[in-house]
Amino acid sequence: MPPGRDDLAYQLLLQKTYPSWLYQVTLGATTMWERWDGWTPGGGFQSVGMNSFNHYAFGSVGEYLYSAIGGIKPATPGYETILVQPVTGAGLTWANTSYASTRGLISTAWTNVGGTFNLDVVIPPNTSAQVNVPTTNASAITESGALAANSPGVTYIGISNGCAVYAVGSGHYQWSSPVPVIPPPLAVTETDSVYAGGNFPPLPGGDLLTNTTTTVVSNTITVGPENHIAASALYDGNIGAPGTTNHSYEISGGSITFRLGSGTNGTGYTITNLNTYTAWQDDGREDANYAISYSSDGANFFPIATVAYNPSPYPTIDGSGGTLTSIAVADLTGVQYLQWSFSSAQQNGGVGYTEVAAFGRASAVAPVTASVVSFTPASFVMNVSGLSVGQSYLLQSTTNLTAAVWLTETNFIAQQTVAFFTNSTANSGQKFYRLVGY
Repeated sequence: MPPGRDDLAYQLLLQKTYPSWLYQVTLGATTMWERWDGWTPGGGFQSVGMNSFNHYAFGSVGEYLYSAIGGIKPATPGYETILVQPVTGAGLTWANTSYASTRGLISTAWTNVGGTFNLDVVIPPNTSAQVNVPTTNASAITESGALAANSPGVTYIGISNGCAVYAVGSGHYQWSSPVPVIPPPLAVTETDSVYAGGNFPPLPGGDLLTNTTTTVVSNTITVGPENHIAASALYDGNIGAPGTTNHSYEISGGSITFRLGSGTNGTGYTITNLNTYTAWQDDGREDANYAISYSSDGANFFPIATVAYNPSPYPTIDGSGGTLTSIAVADLTGVQYLQWSFSSAQQNGGVGYTEVAAFGRASAVAPVTASVVSFTPASFVMNVSGLSVGQSYLLQSTTNLTAAVWLTETNFIAQQTVAFFTNSTANSGQKFYRLVGY
């Protein structure tokens, strides 16, 4: 797994299609297999010479569960100092982990629900720890019910990779932190097809990836030695055709991220379909093995679908056959980034991907509501809901609705759908507020 790609690790951990651990479980496995495809519905058993059904070849998932998801790692040998750094991801809302170290029991228990991350940590005697708490606002984090900045025995170090970092000694700690809301799983429908004999399916018009406002913000694609088109042709809106040099682009892992932008309404895009095309001459080189994810802010990506479409056999004329995998998506709005991540487990080390495409429309402006949740003689707290995550807003006020002048009190980027503001009631008999997206 490439460093920093915990999103892919989560997808591989939780997906039930080949290749994955849960794919084996859905087929009745109670022990770990030597091969991802030890048995498949279409191909039956692999060669008996290398096909154990009780083999620890892929057992690294166990270490990932307690060190990454549980977040328990030694910072120095023997756990004299401990690194607590749980990795959250779409598909899991809680995890409980414990490790019986030579210095005593180390445990973590976290939940990630409704925009709040709760982390319970136990550090054994005569040890110390560095605790990383995911957050969107370090100043709002509490420990054992009090602001973490004022909690006894807790020292704030700083922010690193979206986490507030604290130094603590042995003891029991309970953290609560605001985090982005993890959206529910999407309703998607995958349609797979094979084309042959040069009958390439037409690429529909309206591909968002060919908009002049769309840019490639990251490209870590690993390419093989047999590229039949230039690198840019993967996302240039032109599908390969027989008899030309625009055939396919050999990919053996990595990812590509597109920024679609905020759209005409400033709220991103509503995605309806995502297409991926392959083409090659070798059987297996037209397979489609990739994952697609989305983001509204470019930092937090959430899965759309993981595809593993591997039909066989194929034609043997170079570039004359391949696959089209199309993902229809329901209720996916506010998208500003799309990411394709390609598997490295391919036939002969790579697959000839010819085109990716995205279809949809600019998202409508979401209605926002505001209400007062508490009031004192000096101030009141305003609750704003219905925000679009990743959208920029201005909170403005005026004392006269007939006036054309509105004072901007603050500007912010929504990290979740709800926000709270404390406002003074001093020096004003009345005040009107509005929220402006931009």
